[in-house]
Amino acid sequence: MTRMKKRTAKRRKMVMRRIWVERGTAQVVEQRMEMVMVTLTIILTYESLKYNERS
Repeated sequence: MTRMKKRTAKRRKMVMRRIWVERGTAQVVEQRMEMVMVTLTIILTYESLKYNERS
């Protein structure tokens, strides 16, 4: 009985950890995407300004 309980506890911990890891990675990916979007917009605006100045 005690062995089974320990096993289930361990399994539950693993699952929880996995969920936490997934959440963390999702947040990181979202942040990275935001950064990429910001950098892209900055580059695009810069390029458009350059182009407008040229013409």
